Amino acid sequence: DRPCPQGQNSSCTGSSADGAVGQSEASSSSGTSDSNQPQQASDPDDSHEPHPVESEGGFGQVMDAPNAEAPGQALSEAQRSIEEAEWRAAVEQAAIASTMAGKLSAGLGRSLKEANGTKVDWKDQFRRAFAGTIPTDYSWAKPNRRYLHTGLYLPGIQKQGIGEIAIAVDCSGSVSERVLGQFAAEINALVAEHSPETVHVLYFDSKVHRHDRYSSGETVSLTPMGGGGTEFAPAIDCLEEQGICPHTLIYLTDLYGSFPALEPDYPVLWVSTSPQTAPFGETIHLDAA
Repeated sequence: DRPCPQGQNSSCTGSSADGAVGQSEASSSSGTSDSNQPQQASDPDDSHEPHPVESEGGFGQVMDAPNAEAPGQALSEAQRSIEEAEWRAAVEQAAIASTMAGKLSAGLGRSLKEANGTKVDWKDQFRRAFAGTIPTDYSWAKPNRRYLHTGLYLPGIQKQGIGEIAIAVDCSGSVSERVLGQFAAEINALVAEHSPETVHVLYFDSKVHRHDRYSSGETVSLTPMGGGGTEFAPAIDCLEEQGICPHTLIYLTDLYGSFPALEPDYPVLWVSTSPQTAPFGETIHLDAA
């Protein structure tokens, strides 16, 4: 039997007035009370109220994942973003495996589908699109440290070096400071995860105004300049003129402008601040979040 919730004793044992009448009737029927019978002191802690389980951080509290790279320290924004993306991917893979095995209930399947369909995070799309351009393989010789604390021994991912990547920032005035800050955080998260040799940042509108280079381990800082019409070919031409063939070229733009006639030989990702879609490469819409 469950104990009564606090403040609702009357629904289980009757009101306090009824209880008093019952006790009076019992005393009158017995005549006199035994004054020699020892009285038990009431224990304030001796109650039937349920006590919450005490645990570190409080009962039911969602706690951050441990930092495998720096035990005892909180996760950085880059690590937190990586963790979120990996857990979402793990949930999706588990759901696919359960569906193939015929063990995923219809209710749970609908819940997962609704959860995924309710909000599509552009950051996840961006990471997956970028990761799709990197050849990877799994190895049991180097386990995935991110899941060891949960008791799961999973193979680690062996990634080949990605060399150089290029970032082209549209300076026509369509990119706000807030969007620029979000984009810069995701770029630095990718740099921290994949460690490219060099990151090229091109600021352009109808031409390239500045070309910054960041070596491996350096934090990428975005400070746009310019403000004319938009043409996307100059960024590609600038890289070609300097003999740079990046692993991936990433544009941050509203996609309003003229596109080059030919698609470059390397992958192109477009992070768009508008509903427009580029004629080639993969487009990730910021308004999908």
